[in-house]
Amino acid sequence: MDRTKAIGGDTTSQAVNDNDLVKQTKAGQTNKIINLNPQVWYLAGSGLQALDIMIEDVSKAL
Repeated sequence: MDRTKAIGGDTTSQAVNDNDLVKQTKAGQTNKIINLNPQVWYLAGSGLQALDIMIEDVSKAL
């Protein structure tokens, strides 16, 4: 989840993923990093529409 993007920053998820710490993780090494909707996961809370989007995000990752 790209918190910077959620609050209006300009950092791309690729820039976040392209660092030594992420590259050391199993997900980084196998290119299994999943981008979730940052506005929903950080800002929307627990509404039904947000939950629907969260479920969709996770389903795409499986």
